[in-house]
Amino acid sequence: MKKILLILMSIITIQSVYAENFKTMLRNNGITFQIDLDSIKKQGQYHHVVVAQKFNSSKTEGTLKYNELRSDFILDCASNREYISRLSRYQNGSMVWEMANPESFKLEKNDSGMIEYICENEIKS
Repeated sequence: MKKILLILMSIITIQSVYAENFKTMLRNNGITFQIDLDSIKKQGQYHHVVVAQKFNSSKTEGTLKYNELRSDFILDCASNREYISRLSRYQNGSMVWEMANPESFKLEKNDSGMIEYICENEIKS
């Protein structure tokens, strides 16, 4: 009985560590754009946030097949600038590819409206 209880507690702990709190921002042309609310963190004057693009059907690049792309953003809400620090591709919830951005930290202007939306609606100053 103790072993069963220990296994159940381990499963619950693992699930809570990997739990994500995604909120849909937009659905467009078979792509759902979501923000992981648990990923929002203040880092000095910047904010860190993870945005996921979930595709209705799998995408293929070479031998890589995926249906979700996650981007780790560093945002500067005051100047509407962003930096992508990491990209990850997932297939059915499992990571299949990941790359840290090798570029030096450089914030770039974003005119898509995404930064304004996240800064105004999701980041609590």
